[in-house]
Order: sequence, then C-alpha cells, then structure tokens
Amino acid sequence: MRAICIVLLTLLAFGCGKPKETTAELPPQDTPATDSAAVVNEGSSYRFEIIEAPEKTFGYDVYKNDAMFIHQPHIPGMPGVRGFDREDQAKKAAELMIDKMKNGVVPPTLSEEEIAAILKN
Repeated sequence: MRAICIVLLTLLAFGCGKPKETTAELPPQDTPATDSAAVVNEGSSYRFEIIEAPEKTFGYDVYKNDAMFIHQPHIPGMPGVRGFDREDQAKKAAELMIDKMKNGVVPPTLSEEEIAAILKN
C-alpha cells in the first residue's frame, strides 16, 4: 500500500508540471479577409428548405453544395426549442444565414438584433 502511495505521489508531482507549448505558423497579416471568403465560396452553391417544427412552427435547413450544412428547427439564440411562428420568418432567417455564408462568415450566426427584426415583421 505504501509503495502505491509513493508511485501515485510521484506521478502527481511530475504530472502537474507546465504543459508543453506548441506554436503554429500563421499566414501573413497583410492578407485581406476577403481573399479567404472568396476561396471558401468559390464554386459553392447554397439553398434552403423550410421545415415544419414542433407545435406548428417552422425552421429551416441550409444546404451547401447539396449537403446539409445547417439544421435549425428552432429560433437560433433564443431560449427553448420553439420554432418561428410563420414560414416567412424562417425564410428570412435562412436567407440571412446564406448571405453570411456567401460572405465568408462560417459558422454563420444571427445576432439578437437580427432575430428581433425577423420576429417583428
């Protein structure tokens, strides 16, 4: 038993050292952000489908090059799992997500203000 305690204390003492640091080479800082967006979206196609969500609400699926990229059955960023009350609200959200993806925003997100504007109309 004493030998086990000594081994565990030794492992603990050596295991609590400073973690090994690693470095990675970063691309040059003078590269415009739009270059990466153009590369990401070169030849990409986007589309969405409005989906039925629980409690007679709506969500959306966004496809990139015919592969599902986003499955959003509820209002993003809102508490709970309720979808949009109206189909046109889900459509506006999906269109905004696609606009962001086309501009290189990946993963795309909707701000509280954007959601409020969609829900208000």
